[in-house]
Amino acid sequence: MANHGRVFNLEFAYIMRRGSDGYVTGQLDPDSVGVGPTVSPAYFIKGGMKLSAPKATRRSAEWSSYGAPDGKRQGGIDSIGTGTLEVNQVDSTLSTIINGGLIDTTSLVGAEISSDNNANPTPNTLAFVGIATIDIPGGGTIYKHFIYPNCTISKSQPDVGQLEGQAKNPNTITLTIEPSMADTHPNGVAFGTNQGWYGNQEFAYEMDTDDPMFMDTWIADGTATTFNLSVLPKKSTVTTGNHDNWVTKNGTPTAPTSISTSTKAVVIASAGSASDVWDVWYPVEASKLRALANAA
Repeated sequence: MANHGRVFNLEFAYIMRRGSDGYVTGQLDPDSVGVGPTVSPAYFIKGGMKLSAPKATRRSAEWSSYGAPDGKRQGGIDSIGTGTLEVNQVDSTLSTIINGGLIDTTSLVGAEISSDNNANPTPNTLAFVGIATIDIPGGGTIYKHFIYPNCTISKSQPDVGQLEGQAKNPNTITLTIEPSMADTHPNGVAFGTNQGWYGNQEFAYEMDTDDPMFMDTWIADGTATTFNLSVLPKKSTVTTGNHDNWVTKNGTPTAPTSISTSTKAVVIASAGSASDVWDVWYPVEASKLRALANAA
């Protein structure tokens, strides 16, 4: 896919709720994940999407002598801009993920009542991952992940414009992404000397892999020691929890006993405590994601 400047064509994207501890909880409210056992995958979107990446504005200082410009130097970040993601389809589940509220199936049995919860002054804190497919000159493909580990997202839809004849309305739905500084990856692992980022903070970063990465969250119940991922993983490596598959328990890399590439099963050594949050960020075949339904 072609990319130009700070505009990127994405094939996949996913969104997760992020808690104050710095790690995600799938589509679940991080303040009320329950006692499990529950697998909650990231909210998934596929198909042609256009990401206009946020850009930070830096402070600058100028000085002069004898009335003539003498120098100029950039300083730290003055503000973090917003980005946009143009998508063709969203649903009521995404509305509740990004801005709270409930999907009401009780007031009128047989109907689903929902809204964008527009009056909410404090949208939910999220993590966003967008994936572009990059063809390598000479052959091969890499998957570039654009990661905003701490952000809010709002939804807007352009005015409907009708083309001539029977052509479909080409307008897309725009998701506005407002990132903030973070000090952890979406799985809660702290930034540090491995990245060397100033102050161990960043609002956006990229990750290149041979296969697209997907993420599931499992909420433990203190009894079960096995759970199934939502997509078939490509690799079974479990070494220290951060080889190929990045597995964390409450934000700390934790190696499971095994990850099956045939059954999707993840086995952990001990049941732990109810409400433990296991995040599994794992490589999958692109064809598996292409077969996955939107809003998985």
